[in-house]
Amino acid sequence: MNNFRIILALIAFSCVAWGAPIDPSPYDPQPPHQPGRPGVGRPQRPPRPQPPLPPHPPRPGYGDRREIYVGQQMWDQSLDLMRLLNLWSSSGSSIQSVEIWLRPQNTYGNLQLMADGFVEDAQGAYSSVVVLNPRRQLVIGSNVRNLFLNVQGRAYVDRIVVFLGSGSGAYPYPGPGPAPIADEVVLPLYFGNIFQAPSLLEILNASGASQYAGYRLQSITIYGQAMAYRAGVQILANGNLMGKVELANFASAQIFYPNYQLIVGNHLYSLDVITDGSLRLDRVEIRLTRY
Repeated sequence: MNNFRIILALIAFSCVAWGAPIDPSPYDPQPPHQPGRPGVGRPQRPPRPQPPLPPHPPRPGYGDRREIYVGQQMWDQSLDLMRLLNLWSSSGSSIQSVEIWLRPQNTYGNLQLMADGFVEDAQGAYSSVVVLNPRRQLVIGSNVRNLFLNVQGRAYVDRIVVFLGSGSGAYPYPGPGPAPIADEVVLPLYFGNIFQAPSLLEILNASGASQYAGYRLQSITIYGQAMAYRAGVQILANGNLMGKVELANFASAQIFYPNYQLIVGNHLYSLDVITDGSLRLDRVEIRLTRY
């Protein structure tokens, strides 16, 4: 009898082992008898909802922009930005930056941003976009009434964009009246040209330094490179030779310090440099101090 029960148990086990296949779990990654078809035989899980992306934050400090198309070659000209862009309609707004779009050409000029006769920023017209940033807070109708873009030399101006901000701006000035002028200013003048023969270059008016009456000439920095073994730049004040700096045959900067006091509008009425030898003159920086 026991042997008969054992035989019945073996038969039942064989039926279970070799019978129909058992259905896989609904979440098996690869059900049997379905090779190469992942996910067949299981329910599809709905995609997990993604949180919405936050909106792109606005440019800090910028509230409005004014743009004008110029589309012309300019040579030693000035543009009245207050009039052309009707900036007076934004009285109380601060001028954050001025963006100038240029077309490339063989000769390059210098771009100056001037507010009420003072040079706020200057750069060479080397790239397709030049951004000029004021040195101080400029609030339309408060401490700035005139805004000009000066093109020294030659540049093809496509368009000009002025970015405006709130009256507080990025550089708040708590006191009444116009914002104070900096105790020290650095005025760059860009050339980017190669000079083969001696050339006289006027830099006092071209850099805007003549507008800083009462400031003292602290130093003059010459950026350039000698194209031959040796070249230099002579520096003249009021037509008199003050000194000379030598340029190496690789890109470098040489600083000249006057050996006596020169006050703009008092002891200093003209400032020139004379190239001596074959050289590439990149730029000249004039540093002025109030004391």
